Amino acid sequence: MKARPVPCDRLYPAGLPAVIAGVSSVLLAPGVWAMDVLLSAYLLTTPERQGRTALLRLWTCLKIGALLAMFLVCTPVSIIGAILRMISGPFRRPFLYQTTSSSTDTRTVNETADFTVATANVCLLPESFSRFNNQRHTKWRVTEVGRRVVDSQKQQSDKRTLETSSHGPNEEFLSSVDSTFPPNVDVFCFQEVFYSDVSRKLTKELLKCYGHVISDVGICSFTNGWGLNSGLLIASKHPILAADFKPFRVKTGKHEVIAAKGLLMVKIHLGTRDGRDVVGYVATTHLQSYQGKQPIQTTQLTLMQTWLQEFRLSTKTGNETVVIDVVCGDFNFDNMSPGYKASWTHPLLDVYQDVCSLQKGRDKPWTIGTEMRQVVLHDEAISTPERMASTLRQRHLQGRYLLDATIQNPTIDMVWEEEGEAVRQDEGDVPETSGRVRVDKVLYRTDSLGGECTVTPVRYRSVTHFAGLTDHVSVCLTFRMGRK
Repeated sequence: MKARPVPCDRLYPAGLPAVIAGVSSVLLAPGVWAMDVLLSAYLLTTPERQGRTALLRLWTCLKIGALLAMFLVCTPVSIIGAILRMISGPFRRPFLYQTTSSSTDTRTVNETADFTVATANVCLLPESFSRFNNQRHTKWRVTEVGRRVVDSQKQQSDKRTLETSSHGPNEEFLSSVDSTFPPNVDVFCFQEVFYSDVSRKLTKELLKCYGHVISDVGICSFTNGWGLNSGLLIASKHPILAADFKPFRVKTGKHEVIAAKGLLMVKIHLGTRDGRDVVGYVATTHLQSYQGKQPIQTTQLTLMQTWLQEFRLSTKTGNETVVIDVVCGDFNFDNMSPGYKASWTHPLLDVYQDVCSLQKGRDKPWTIGTEMRQVVLHDEAISTPERMASTLRQRHLQGRYLLDATIQNPTIDMVWEEEGEAVRQDEGDVPETSGRVRVDKVLYRTDSLGGECTVTPVRYRSVTHFAGLTDHVSVCLTFRMGRK
């Protein structure tokens, strides 16, 4: 069995590796900062383009000249820093594990209880990279993301119990577009928390309401050009018994080369029942984006299927009952677009169920997409969580702000399309594929549960709580755990 992860807030072990990594960071910082600000001055977001004046253009030119000079001066020092980063890379730990409690859960898990998982792509990239997605002010956004999560969970901050259910067994499944996360999210999974600075800031906020956080997940090697981490982060209200990260080594595109995307897996302790430990498995991932005609995603899905099974086997103990098995994240493919057929017909989706899928190639009528059109990110109608929720509840407006599930060749150009198949006035005249690119998913498995356990999805939420902070709609799924 894998050893329980030891709380650790340092990416490098003490001694020479830590010293080399520290010196590398110091030497790289000026050059990286200059390059980031230089690109940011050139890459303008929609509000900046709309508000430009002749004086601002002149100031931008002067700033670009000064930053370019600074970058060139810093280049020799940056090269030394890059070499030291390569040397220290093999000593990097795969993740940080921070906790406010080292004990396992001793509470008794009721016969029927609810368990909620949320997943969110929060677009926390370096400032210049964020601007490719029509986003800016990364350092402010990361603090705001953390604050909004904490605010949504504060009603439960002093409670450490699973939400007990008193509903009857025949209650209908509920779905909604909500402006806030429910206050009972047990595990929160994030994607695109892509570098150490934002990871530290987000973790600091999350620890106010989540006692266990795994962050700064990734590797530092040739595979990712010694660049960004995986962007993955998991915050749990329940103790983490085991954790593992596997990087994807098969990828394509300049935008993917410097990121260490992969699969982060955790085993959590939910309590006890009948003298046995009650545990759950949660994994999060971020697959290849804009793969074009190359079958990169299917290769990654096959690797995931193997890794998930290996993790289960390596962490299995004799005195436990598995009550939840979930994999979620940004899969970068929907269930309807022809260009993603190889992905949505992959065998992994036969093992893990998608509550939003009616059948392969078609979603249930109540679903909406999660990938937004970047050109309209700053529209007034979606500028706040409440406004965005109100807008997306209107079927005929979804195609204006969400991508259409008609993608033939997934490229970066598709997110900059101004409008979908049509924004209709008549709700009944909206094409089925309008605004339906649902790349953010929570998948679950039932055949791997222990004993007489059952798990049923009872509430699906498309959540707009991060409106103005990201280019994705978040997803939240509540399960009811019971017995046969």
